[in-house]
Amino acid sequence: MSASLSEGSSTLGIYSLVETSKANGVEPHAYLSHLFDKLPYARNVEDLEALLPWELQGSSTCSRHRLAPGDLTQVQPHRSISLG
Repeated sequence: MSASLSEGSSTLGIYSLVETSKANGVEPHAYLSHLFDKLPYARNVEDLEALLPWELQGSSTCSRHRLAPGDLTQVQPHRSISLG
């Protein structure tokens, strides 16, 4: 696999995580912070499944980042940017 395909695949993975978190009402930055904090400790499929965005809706499991219970579910509205 070429470097550009590998980089594209990595970018697509992150984009997928961000969009999936939004679709499940989970704030993307808080979700990624939580995911990258907990992922190294996942030892089995159940641990990985517990990190999926739909498992965290309304959760306060991101205590290391001092998030309030509603912080994971406060998705900001998407804004378009004019480049012209």
